[in-house]
Amino acid sequence: MVQDLQVHQIELEFQNRELRFAQQTLEESRNRYVDLYDFAPVAYATIDRQGLVT
Repeated sequence: MVQDLQVHQIELEFQNRELRFAQQTLEESRNRYVDLYDFAPVAYATIDRQGLVT
């Protein structure tokens, strides 16, 4: 039982690191474009790698 809990704790720590990295990446992306979208006098669209407008 203790070993199972230790394994589960390791898995949760790994998932937490992945989530923190994803959050940091999203925040960096948002910060890179925030001024462009907030202060631009025209509309802009962003196209992802699959060609979808986001």
